[in-house]
Amino acid sequence: MQAIWGTMLAANVAANLLAGYASDRVGRINVIAWGGGIGTAVSVLALYYVPEAIGPNFAVVMAIGIVYGLALGMYVPLSAVVPLLAPRHKASAVAVLNLGAGLSNFGGPLLAGLVGPLGIAPVVWILAGLYVVGFFLTYLLKQPGVEVTTP
Repeated sequence: MQAIWGTMLAANVAANLLAGYASDRVGRINVIAWGGGIGTAVSVLALYYVPEAIGPNFAVVMAIGIVYGLALGMYVPLSAVVPLLAPRHKASAVAVLNLGAGLSNFGGPLLAGLVGPLGIAPVVWILAGLYVVGFFLTYLLKQPGVEVTTP
C-alpha cells in the first residue's frame, strides 16, 4: 500500500510541472476542470471499482494510483488563476486559496468518518461527486478580460 501511495505522490510531483505546460497549451481553466475535476473523479471511482471487478492486482492499482496522482496535479494552475481574479488584492486571494487547501484537512477526515455509517462505496461516490462539482465550479473562475471556453 505504501508503494502505491508513494508512487501516486511521485506522479503528482511530475504533474505539477506538466500542468503548467498543459495550461499554456489548452488554458488554465480547462486543465483544472478536465484534468483535475474529471480526472480525479474518474480515477477515484476506478481505485474502488477496478479492483472490485478484477480482484486484487498490484500493477493495475499502481497504474490507477499514478493516474490519480497526475490528475491531482492538474489543480496546480489554481495558484495562477486565483490571484488574477482579484488583481488589486492578490495576497488576499492567495490566502483564500490556502484556506481552501487547509480546509480539506478538516473535511477529509469528516468524509472518511462517513465510511462507518454509509459504507465505502457511497463515500467514494461522494468524493467523486465533489470533484465533479468542482469541475462545474471551475468554469465560474473568470479572469478579467479573458473569455473562458470549453474545448
